[in-house]
Amino acid sequence: MAVAATNSALCATAAPAEVVRFTTAELAAARCRQAFSVAKGKEWFVYMLACSDGSLYTGIATDVQRRFAEHAQMSEPSENKTRRGAKYFLGRKPLAVVYVEGGHERSSASRREAEIKRLSPSAKRALAD
Repeated sequence: MAVAATNSALCATAAPAEVVRFTTAELAAARCRQAFSVAKGKEWFVYMLACSDGSLYTGIATDVQRRFAEHAQMSEPSENKTRRGAKYFLGRKPLAVVYVEGGHERSSASRREAEIKRLSPSAKRALAD
């Protein structure tokens, strides 16, 4: 279902069901923005984030880069009440996106997210590697 991609393939457009791995610095690079921008027709991505406590967080988004930034904002102290990241990140920081799977509609992305969340921690790590 998913095909592994190297970091050198980051600036290429993400094809459906393509796995892309990148670090926080690469995530911020504007040249890679096109691979994770909101796709025409609302392509949804299933993603996994490595967290500062060693855990993996799984979620879905139409723009993985934007969602990562929203999660990162949750771990920073702020008086701004308009945070949009998951509450999961109130006690930990997202470090890097370790898995991305594209080519989904909203419903299929939600189903795939649920499948991944049911996996054992070791199976999730194997999927991310």
